[in-house]
Formats: sequence, structure tokens, C-alpha cells
Amino acid sequence: MASKAVNVPVNAANKEKDVNAKLQLYGIYSAFANGKVPSNKQIDVAMNTALQWQGLSQPNKKLSAEGQNLMHDLRNVIEQAKLLMLSKNSGNLLQDFIWQTQQIGKADAHGVAAPIDKGTAKQHGNEALDGLRTLGTLLITNGQFRKLLSDASVLLRDIAGDAAQKTANKVNPSEDALSQIDKPAEDNTWHEAPDLSRQNIRGQIQSKVPIGKKDLNRAAGDAAQATNPDGSRDPAAAADRAAQDQQQGTGSTDPQAGARVAAQNLKDTASKNIPEDQKEKARQYRERTNAYFKNKLPQERREQVVYRLKKMVVEIQGHQDYTQAIDTLLRLAEEYSGHTQSLAQQGTSSAKGARNQDGVHLAEADLK
Repeated sequence: MASKAVNVPVNAANKEKDVNAKLQLYGIYSAFANGKVPSNKQIDVAMNTALQWQGLSQPNKKLSAEGQNLMHDLRNVIEQAKLLMLSKNSGNLLQDFIWQTQQIGKADAHGVAAPIDKGTAKQHGNEALDGLRTLGTLLITNGQFRKLLSDASVLLRDIAGDAAQKTANKVNPSEDALSQIDKPAEDNTWHEAPDLSRQNIRGQIQSKVPIGKKDLNRAAGDAAQATNPDGSRDPAAAADRAAQDQQQGTGSTDPQAGARVAAQNLKDTASKNIPEDQKEKARQYRERTNAYFKNKLPQERREQVVYRLKKMVVEIQGHQDYTQAIDTLLRLAEEYSGHTQSLAQQGTSSAKGARNQDGVHLAEADLK
């Protein structure tokens, strides 16, 4: 006789246990999604459930030795984390800290109010621009200013004329040279061929230059030695150390001392390599230049220029438009200085308002 019993392919107890575990995981996910954190009791239940999982409690024998050790270590980590959470988080302090920080809002912390609107700021900008334009107009329309520009132009033209005349005197050939134009050279006269080799040309150029490559390298080494506290002559090391000082705000190097040493070194080297006759010519040229400008701008003329500049300033300051423009600029400067102070005070008050909230104090208490 056939049996009337029905085969049940699923173990009801295991099914119920599996469903409960999945519902528990879904509940944990939903709580985190809504910004909530579990209590110590819930954490204890969740970790115990994880420890009872067969994969942790009884690892599969088919796993390698390393795999079984890994599962064993994971079980120990979960157990130690559970003990740490329950022993160091008495009274759900961590959960309360997270809750209090989530509840911190604006409260007494109010926003910083702009002292003026966009239209007023644009109007003030136009007023400042008009004031500056007025001052510029008063300057370029003043008679003293126009006369000073005219006199400066005349003086520059006079100097340019002297320079052109001197240049023409140097360029114009002498009468003796002009008289030799139509005469041929003497018969069978030969001259030595010039040496146009690279070595000769390079030697001539180097002889004309008072400072060579070796002099520059020596000056760079002296500068690095003066810059570095350890006396190193490596310019790259000195540059790296100076960059490090700039980043860290330290002052172990002295770039100014290095620059002074390098400049003095190059100056002394150039002075040694320049012949005395050329130095004398340079001194004479400098003296003639100074004498020329003193002749063009004597002491009396310089004093007169200073007096005329002062007179121009007095005339501009006495104009009605100048007073109005200066009053406008000073008023705007004073007003925006007050706005800056007001914004600073509002920012301080806003920060204090946020600091005085109860949630902040409770969160600080939880941290302590």
C-alpha cells in the first residue's frame, strides 16, 4: 500500500531561521539608510548572529590551511570588536554623540547680512570712478601742468638736437679724407690677409668681454657658499635649501648675503679685466655727462620746477571740483571701512551663536 505522507524538501526550522536573519540584515540596512545607528544591545545581537554563522563557527574542511586560518582570525576580530564596543561604549555614548551632532542646526547662528545691495555697490563704484576722473581732468587741464609738459618737451628737443649734432660731427668725414677720394692706391701694394679662423675670432671676443664663464661659475659658488650655513659651494643645493625655507617658513639660508657676495665678486673681476685706459675713458664720459645735464638743468631751474609743481598742486586743491571729488572718495572709503568692521562683527556673532547650542555641548560631553 502506498504511503500517504508528503515529502517536505525544505526544513521549516532552517527556513525560519534564514528568513529571520535576512530580515535582521534588512532592518540594519534600513536603519543606517535613515541615519540611525544601532544600540549596544542590537550590536551585540548582530555580532553574535555573525559568530553563529556556520562559515565562521565551523569553516569548510575543503578550505586550505590559509583559508581556515583566515576564517579563524576573522572570528577573533569580530569577538574582540564586540568586547571593545560593549566595554568602552557604556551608556551608548557613541550613538548619542552621532545623534547630537545630527541635530545641530542653525539655531542662534544667523547668516551674515550684506551691508549694501548690488545696486548701491554699483552706484558707489560709479561715484568713485567719477571722482578719480575729475582729479585726472583737473590735472591735465591745469595751466601749470600744461606749461611744465611744454617746457619738458622743449628741453628734450634741445638735448636731442645736441645729440644729433654731435653724432653728425662724428659721422661727417674730414676734409683730408674727402680730398683722398679720387686718388688711386699706390702700385703693387699688398696687405696681410686677416685671420678669420674660429679660434682667433673667439679669442678676440673673449678678450673684449671682462667676465668669462669661469668667472661666472666662481661667483655662483661664492654666492652659494655665503647663502648656505654649511659653506657648500653647490648653487643647486643652495636653491633647494632656500625653496625648503620658503615652504617651511624657516630662515636657515641668507640669499641676500649670497647676492651681495656674487655682485661684489663680478664687480671686482670686471674691474681687474678692464684696462686702465678704458676705465679712464669711462670716468671722463661719466663726468662729461653729469656736467652736460647740470648745464641743462642748473640748480635754479630745478628749484623753479619744484616751486611750479607745488603751485600746480595748490591750484588743483583750490578748485571746487577737487573738493567735491575728494569728499566723495573719503566718504566712500570711510563707509566701506565701517562695512568691513560690521561684517567681521557679524561673523564673530554667528560663530558664537552656533557654539552656544545645547547639541554642541552634549556632543562635547560625550567626547570627554
